[in-house]
Amino acid sequence: MILTYGQLEATLAGHLRIHPDRLGTLRARIKQLQKLQFPPGVNVGRGTKMAYSGAHLFQLVSAFELINLGLPAATATGLVTPSWRVIAAGYALAVANPSWGRPNDIFIRLLNSSLEDLTGGLDRHGWTSRAYIHDRKSLIDDLYCDYRRPEFSSILINASDVVRSVLQFAEQFARVPSPLADDEIRSWTVNYSDADYWVRVDETWREAENTF
Repeated sequence: MILTYGQLEATLAGHLRIHPDRLGTLRARIKQLQKLQFPPGVNVGRGTKMAYSGAHLFQLVSAFELINLGLPAATATGLVTPSWRVIAAGYALAVANPSWGRPNDIFIRLLNSSLEDLTGGLDRHGWTSRAYIHDRKSLIDDLYCDYRRPEFSSILINASDVVRSVLQFAEQFARVPSPLADDEIRSWTVNYSDADYWVRVDETWREAENTF
């Protein structure tokens, strides 16, 4: 997926339900994120036309989802950037979901702690991921037995809802052809493996963990 800035802004505005009179404010918010070097790889120099990828679009969408929850911009981008591979895989699985029904929604769960500098954070326990991909069953199971809850808050993004909305507006407002079949988004798919333990979709991960 290759977008001009105009297509990117139109898709974001549609997804975020921005009033036409407030598009200038949205533009300023995007520039604020760019000053934080977000999305990574975007050139903010004057007079330079920038082509935006599907990754840039969904990174911005993810950051705005978190900002909409009340997180500061720097905190939101600080969650999205290091966890992008996981987040992207969640969106790809949502796109690949053939039924597009509520029982089959895909969720992205982010672990956040504003007191991480006091608790020692993930590193103290040897954890390397602060993001997980769930289906409905694995989400309920993990939340029920998650021993990290006292230290970390779980932030949920319904990846299926986001994908439905973003790709609808990408096609409707930005005139992106067949966004559901986009090769870039589909290339983000990751299946469970020992290295990708954060994929909690279907029972494959549980069967693997039960072998230890």
